[in-house]
Amino acid sequence: MNRKGFLVLMVVAVLAAGSAFAQATGVAQKIVGTWIDQEGGTWVFSADGNLTITSGLMGDHRRKYAVTDTKLFFDGTMWDISMSADGKTLLFSPVGDSDGIWLTKK
Repeated sequence: MNRKGFLVLMVVAVLAAGSAFAQATGVAQKIVGTWIDQEGGTWVFSADGNLTITSGLMGDHRRKYAVTDTKLFFDGTMWDISMSADGKTLLFSPVGDSDGIWLTKK
């Protein structure tokens, strides 16, 4: 199976599980709450699988998300994620990319 096929399969599996992933253990459970990005934007991950991003320039954007201990999916992109041991810092970047986003728990 090629990489694109694998990603499509992963996305389908994540979406099929619905918001249940947002209530799983580990990072998936700890991600629920309010986070602040490097530019002062607010990210709210709800336990029901909804993500609301608020930024000064773009206003509010609401979308669905799914998460496991190492992957986050939203906006049509699969992201590699990691969380600090104390659960106060979340780092994520598109799979295979080193450019990413840093969030701090509010």
